[in-house]
Amino acid sequence: EDDPQVPVTVQNGPPGVYVGGQGETANAMLWKDEVSTILTGGGNSRAEYIFVNGNDIYLAGKTTLLNGNFSTLVYWKNGSINTIQDLNSENAFALLKGFTVSGNDLHAVWSENSGRYSIIKYWKNGNVTSITDAAHYAIATSLVVYGNDVYIGGNEDENGLFVAKYWKNGKAFSLSDGKTNAYANSIFIEKGNVYVAGMVST
Repeated sequence: EDDPQVPVTVQNGPPGVYVGGQGETANAMLWKDEVSTILTGGGNSRAEYIFVNGNDIYLAGKTTLLNGNFSTLVYWKNGSINTIQDLNSENAFALLKGFTVSGNDLHAVWSENSGRYSIIKYWKNGNVTSITDAAHYAIATSLVVYGNDVYIGGNEDENGLFVAKYWKNGKAFSLSDGKTNAYANSIFIEKGNVYVAGMVST
């Protein structure tokens, strides 16, 4: 109810309607053609992204089951749960902002607390890379993989104002001039062209 939009990507998968989210018992759920399945992960878990690749169904989200009182960023493959990132008191408010599958590779991106600020982290097949440092706020909003390149959309604070940016393989590209707040909310790549949608304060 609080966040009804769950991105769904179907790639060479069987036809059908896929829905992910959280059920009435606060369990992560998958609905396929109106048939519901409770995902392992216990209460207070939710699915936030779905990717269907052939006969494999991936969902990504978070749960508290694996890490006591704190959430764990996780993904499910055909119902089996796997850890992306354990959270603790310092980064407990991490938000998963992208999950995708490319070939045999799994990719995820999120923002998490780091001291006074938040940083962007990128995960590929279990390996985590910090995209930004902890000197100021940075927030990830989207993720797309195009060929061998990984694009992350987001926003980064510079001198008290947010600059809309995207990162290509970790290298930052500014989309706004830093004179007003600007936010990059979604990124898409088509034939090598980078499209970013967002908002600029006037």
